[in-house]
Amino acid sequence: MIHFYLQQPEDTGFFIYLIPGDSRDPYDLVPLVDYRRESRGKNSEEFLVKYAQNGSSRPKNLHAEKFYTMSKKGFTTYVNDEPIEFISLQDWHNDRHFYRQISSKDFFKNFRKWKIIRMWRRKVVSNRREELTSILEEKLFAIDDVFGDILMKHRQSCKDMENLRVIDVKQNGIEIQTLESFNGKQIKEREAVMQIIKEKSAESRKRFEKGINKTLDNLRQKETEPEEDAAKQDFKAETQQPK
Repeated sequence: MIHFYLQQPEDTGFFIYLIPGDSRDPYDLVPLVDYRRESRGKNSEEFLVKYAQNGSSRPKNLHAEKFYTMSKKGFTTYVNDEPIEFISLQDWHNDRHFYRQISSKDFFKNFRKWKIIRMWRRKVVSNRREELTSILEEKLFAIDDVFGDILMKHRQSCKDMENLRVIDVKQNGIEIQTLESFNGKQIKEREAVMQIIKEKSAESRKRFEKGINKTLDNLRQKETEPEEDAAKQDFKAETQQPK
């Protein structure tokens, strides 16, 4: 069809309507007439008079929102009956030639399949990540709103206790200590360490007890909220009933 117009010596003012084809090829345009049924012996003028348009009326069988017109001057793209783009016949023909050359390469032929596989794999990974995140949020105490801070403080207390020493071997000055003096010093050191451990243990117990009570309070609040909402709705419905 395009070669027919390219071979015309001058513009006669006639044009034809085309619509996109069923393939994904943007250059696969289907004319609204089947020009192949005409005898090849017909001259150009008879062909144009029978099948081309030279007025502003739109064909009755043209229902597409996007369509094209082709004439000796070139292609015009219409969307909702409004012209949005024009390209000459020769430029359109060259673009189609280069497009089909590029699209015949294996990379571009398989690009759509690769893209679908890549998107599918990304979706699977994303769903798996969301699933694991949900499990961690439910079962991992370290990121819990209540126990997260408690566990970090408890860990710091354990690190502090790990650095404690029950034997003091530091030598103050050059004076030699007697066995009794050294033993008494170690007893005092152990008692001091035991006191520190007891204090940190008591602090940890209080923190965990407070966290457990707060968690239980939150659970009770979540259980009572639906009941309170239902009671409010019932009360509102009763007050709105006509007396």
